[in-house]
Amino acid sequence: MRNSNKIWTDDQLPKVIEQCSITIQSDPDFIEAYLDLSLALKLQGRLDESAEVIQSALLRHSEIGQLHTRLSDLQCMLGDFYQATIHARQGIDLDPLDYEPHYILGCALCYLGKCEESAGYLQKAVHMEPDNVNARTMLGIVLCRIRQWRESIEHLTYAQDRDPNNRNTQEWLKFAHTQIKRGK
Repeated sequence: MRNSNKIWTDDQLPKVIEQCSITIQSDPDFIEAYLDLSLALKLQGRLDESAEVIQSALLRHSEIGQLHTRLSDLQCMLGDFYQATIHARQGIDLDPLDYEPHYILGCALCYLGKCEESAGYLQKAVHMEPDNVNARTMLGIVLCRIRQWRESIEHLTYAQDRDPNNRNTQEWLKFAHTQIKRGK
């Protein structure tokens, strides 16, 4: 998300939440306040409340892709992958050049078992942000699931080279190499 690079300490979060809540009450069209409040709640582990904030903002501004994308991210974190796909698609429709909804949609589709479709969105995400280790790892995993071993190895190797301590990447990379050795 565009504002998820904000850095607040844990002890600052209650004040951020309070200030954003006041701002929203006085200016309910100030989208950044909703996004900041949602992020602060998310950082506190209050995912349901964070999602409610974004849903409230969407009632006023359904035309803003970043809101749909934030909600889809939260829905993925809450395990509601079907709803996440709906809002990620809306995020893409409203902002087709934004990496994040493509990545989230790819992840949600994977969790729903729609790996072929997932691979397409993750490939778009990697195309948009070729150095993104998370997108490369997830694409590598999805490609393993649809038995595209060599392409999977390419993405997983790239991710491992940049994050050599990621055990998930290591395990999937080993699995893909094993499948090639077995001739699968």
